[in-house]
Amino acid sequence: MDAELQFTVEATAKGHTLFSLVCQTIGLREHWYFGLKFLDKITNEWTWLQMNKTILSQPLHILSNTILSKRPDSPNTSDNFKPHLLRSPPTSASNSTLSLPSSLSSGGQQYPKGTLELYFVVKFYPEDITNELIQDITRHLFYLQVKQDILNMDIYCPPDTAAHLASLALQAKFSDYDQIISSSEPFNLESEALLPLSCFQKIELSRTDWFDRIIALWRTHASLTRDESEMAYLKHAQDLDMFGLSFFEISKMQGANKSNTLSQQQSDQPSIAAELWLGIDSLGIRFYKKNKLRPEVFFSWCDIKSVTAHDKKVILNMAGDKHATFAFYSAKSSVSKEILDLATGNHELYMRRRREESIEIQQMRYFEEQQKKFTTVHLPIGKHEGALSEKDKSSPHVRAYKEVAHPTTDGTLEIWSFEMHKKYSFTHVYTNNEDLIIRTAHIRTLLNIKNGLTAETVPAYREKVRMKEFASKGGYPVPPFQRLFAPADLIGFIEKQGYPVVVKPTLGCASAGLSLIKTEEDLHTFLSTKLFASIDVDQRMDLVGEFMAEGYMKGGMFHVDGIAKNGQIIHAWPFVYIHTCLSFCQDGSAYGNSSVPRSNPLHDRLIKTAQRLLNILPTPSDGLVFHLELYENLDENRLPDDDFVLCEIAARAPGASITHLIDLLSFQNDKKQSFARLDFRISVSLPIPKSIDDEEKVVSDLIVPRKPGKLMYIPRECPIPDIKYIPLADTEKPTVFEKYDVNGMNSSCRFIAETKTMEHGQELVEKGFEWFESVFINTPLDEPCTVSLMKELHRYFHRKIFK
Repeated sequence: MDAELQFTVEATAKGHTLFSLVCQTIGLREHWYFGLKFLDKITNEWTWLQMNKTILSQPLHILSNTILSKRPDSPNTSDNFKPHLLRSPPTSASNSTLSLPSSLSSGGQQYPKGTLELYFVVKFYPEDITNELIQDITRHLFYLQVKQDILNMDIYCPPDTAAHLASLALQAKFSDYDQIISSSEPFNLESEALLPLSCFQKIELSRTDWFDRIIALWRTHASLTRDESEMAYLKHAQDLDMFGLSFFEISKMQGANKSNTLSQQQSDQPSIAAELWLGIDSLGIRFYKKNKLRPEVFFSWCDIKSVTAHDKKVILNMAGDKHATFAFYSAKSSVSKEILDLATGNHELYMRRRREESIEIQQMRYFEEQQKKFTTVHLPIGKHEGALSEKDKSSPHVRAYKEVAHPTTDGTLEIWSFEMHKKYSFTHVYTNNEDLIIRTAHIRTLLNIKNGLTAETVPAYREKVRMKEFASKGGYPVPPFQRLFAPADLIGFIEKQGYPVVVKPTLGCASAGLSLIKTEEDLHTFLSTKLFASIDVDQRMDLVGEFMAEGYMKGGMFHVDGIAKNGQIIHAWPFVYIHTCLSFCQDGSAYGNSSVPRSNPLHDRLIKTAQRLLNILPTPSDGLVFHLELYENLDENRLPDDDFVLCEIAARAPGASITHLIDLLSFQNDKKQSFARLDFRISVSLPIPKSIDDEEKVVSDLIVPRKPGKLMYIPRECPIPDIKYIPLADTEKPTVFEKYDVNGMNSSCRFIAETKTMEHGQELVEKGFEWFESVFINTPLDEPCTVSLMKELHRYFHRKIFK
């Protein structure tokens, strides 16, 4: 956890109180490896906070001299201090930057007001970092500490090893290299701290050559997760000679006999010349003469009975011979005390590791193993042919996969799922395909999986009549609607509601199969050619309620895309439609979206109405990803809270263009996060961030539909500033388009704008649309060849000019 933490404790609190607060906050149970450090105001050296002493009795720097006092009979207010905590101490005091004011008083005593800084760091290292560390948070903290020590050259690392470790650090931070490069976002290695300065001093390579070497290594780590990359980093770092060692300057080592009196030992104390180095680690004590890589003398903790310190002198009392001792001198008595503290702690941990594990450790290991069984995702995947990449197929997380030509119409997926469940025992079933939401819910019911939507609850998010029945019963505004079992039902509905009327499949996706009936002529056309066209008349002649009629709603449309847990929204992104899917499919109009910023009152109104609907509908006990579409309520007699009317809600992520806009809003600066990632993680009960820092900006887009005919040419670049233009149709050869197809490519291009207001964003994308309409070439299918040839020449020369 590379972060800053703030706490409030009583002014008389001891060190262990603050230390416990830190551990509890970050969920750390292996607390014995860590400690708190501060800059001693007397010696100006880094010092460990003593756990059994009050914090204010220790020589911390307090930067203000203001004195506050509190009388014992004053009102019951709590004067507290809030130390600022970082992961590890900076290399010099000047590197310490942030601080918090502290108000300190208790029981009539006076305390200075000012700034306190403490640092949470690794104090003791394990012998085997692979097998001893239990918690993920412990390993992550060790990784951060060791990486900093290597970059600061506190741990010497040979250049080749440093490059390998740098590549693992990049994999841990950014994931796969190829994925980063294929992203449209800029990526610059120059901003990353990768190598210690010693690498550039020992090997004459340019920064570019070093980067090339590191990138080549980085690509070999493809598919490693963050935890796996950090663990691999620690495994390699553990083999470095200086790993886990705390060094101190000492002088004059000597063997001694315990019969010497303490006064004699003190009288023999020499002046300090910093001749030698002492190293303390998990295995024992080492003495170095020339450098810190090859010890001259080593004493294992099993050879040392105890360690004592008297002023500047430290004595090792050796095991076996009760009179054998080994003494040396440090520069200051404070250094001797720190040596004693580290030696005692390491000796205790050394002996503990050689005893049977305590109940606490056994319980901790069991808990972490159970957590890993739950949080390690092993995926049997069913996909249509060609949709699963070779990387996915070889991933260690994919236990099995099945490729199906048409998964939405192939019922054998359920047979395969049932067989896989017998083999692997599923805990979750996930789909991002709207056509499979109902089938997935029924699989959960079949396999007795309690999380997610089930066969009983899924109709509220998929079957449009049941959805509106749920909402209407709960008092949520819905348009007039009726399920259709026969043409007479539609005629009766129109007689009651009037034109226009929308007819759509109750299980349709997007605007597929939707018909807008505006006149009696439209009604005749629909009943004679469309209503029964969707059923196989060789199998049955009757409708079974697969269509519904709905009153046409005028006014604007909105959508809220969000994530809920236990029925409560935790993240939501409201949008205004720029035109609608209906206009896109029926009339060939451009369709788009514009995000609603937090500063706009509409933002909170849309989220509030979304939560109101979720309070009515049945929701799963864990995570729910939803796409909610709403009409503006223009009824003058509506109730105060009925600002919107339900169009429909789906238990799925929004379409790709909308998720892209959400990523631009919330995850543009965080390469590891995306809406798709949150969608998957919340759907399988994995943790997701509790807060997301959205920028106060607006993202708008407009998707331009294909037109009937032969598309001969679309430009590759747009000359309009402040707008991103994305050609979507194939521009290399003329393509033919006849009508909207839910499974086909229906778009020519897309415009995206990032602005401060919705009005400006919509203005920009509309301007882009006008420009596109003036330059693209679309010819009728029956156009003479000579005319097409002239247009093709125009396309050719335009490409030559703007290429």
